[in-house]
Amino acid sequence: MSTESSRYARLVMGLFDLGWEVAEGNLSREGRPVVKPDADGPRDAVREANLELLNVYQGMIRALEGDIVLAQARALGRGATYADIARVRGISRQAVRQDWEKRTKKRPVVLVGGPKDGFATTATDRERTMHWRCRPGMYQDPDWADSRGTITYRRSDTDPKTFIFDKFEPDNRPDYDLDYDYDDYE
Repeated sequence: MSTESSRYARLVMGLFDLGWEVAEGNLSREGRPVVKPDADGPRDAVREANLELLNVYQGMIRALEGDIVLAQARALGRGATYADIARVRGISRQAVRQDWEKRTKKRPVVLVGGPKDGFATTATDRERTMHWRCRPGMYQDPDWADSRGTITYRRSDTDPKTFIFDKFEPDNRPDYDLDYDYDDYE
């Protein structure tokens, strides 16, 4: 067995062990008999084990995709080229460039609810939240006219072109407006 094959086999087993540890914990909380996904056992229990393991693997994929984007951004920021990234990922240089442009391109979005209801702005596909500072007199709406603090909007789970008002965190410091940089939030 080659060194690369050996590393790959260890990685596969390590991912199975990690995935099963999480899946088993999820299954045991539901009060069902827990059997390993590759074991002989009651058909329903084996099916449930495999479905939960699949669910955990899907979560691992989402997490790894985010980690890939982060590692790629760090490498590009430190002088790596699209060709370097392509070689490591095993894809074409053009695919790396297109993927990177897709992830960093700003697209139109709309804010829903809160003091910025209906406000149109832009966001990249990676952005999950947006924050703005709020100060007295900033909004005509009487509910927000005297507010000062930070307003948070979160991307909708059902419509990626919409950010929904999430929360307002008040800030009652007397020097609030002195350290405010308007360009950071608008």
